[in-house]
Formats: sequence, structure tokens, C-alpha cells
Amino acid sequence: MIKKSLWIHNILVPISEIADPKYQERAWIAREFHEYSSFQDTICRLYDDACFEDFVDFQAERFDLPRALILKLQKFKTALDEYLDRTDTFIDEQDLIKDPAWKGIQLLAQEVITEFKQAGFSS
Repeated sequence: MIKKSLWIHNILVPISEIADPKYQERAWIAREFHEYSSFQDTICRLYDDACFEDFVDFQAERFDLPRALILKLQKFKTALDEYLDRTDTFIDEQDLIKDPAWKGIQLLAQEVITEFKQAGFSS
């Protein structure tokens, strides 16, 4: 079983990228960091590499995270799942960062980061 601190770090990194419009401009649009930096890469790292669904659905309670944090994670996951269900996986990232619905996802991600910090965790 992966350690709590590592698992939290692994989900906080992509959530931080989702929360940060400036990062998205620089990484996804301008490709300032890596050629492979993209919306798809961030989503894959969150859901596949960090097993986000398992973390939210099972491990967050097992790790005894604060209830307010778990609720924020659930709200963020539900909103992101719904967004991904109705959005082309290969959406043009220029269009993505202008999408008002994506801005809502960014705000929810920011709230998750805030809750993690209030609980004593940081990326």
C-alpha cells in the first residue's frame, strides 16, 4: 500500500496544475516546461497514475482526512468527471482554458488545495 503522504502528494500535483490558469498557459499552450505537458497528461496523471477515484472513494476516509476535505474532493471529482464526460479528450487547449465550465473546475481545484493546506498538507 502506498504511503499516505506520497499518495496525497501524487494527487496534489495534478490538482495544482488544474487549479492554476497561469501554469496551463505556460505548460499546455506555450510548452515552456516539457513538450508532453498537456491537459491529457495532467488528467492521466491524476486518474491513472495517482488512482484519484480510489483515493476519493475509499482511501480518503481510511486515511482519516477531515470531513470538509473529503467533501471538497468528492465535489471536485464529480464536477471533473462530468466535465470529462461531455468534453472531447483531445480538446484544443486554447479552447479549454477559455471555457467557462473549465474555469469552474479550476475554482473547485483551488478549493481542494485550500482544504489540503488547512488540514496541514501541501504539494
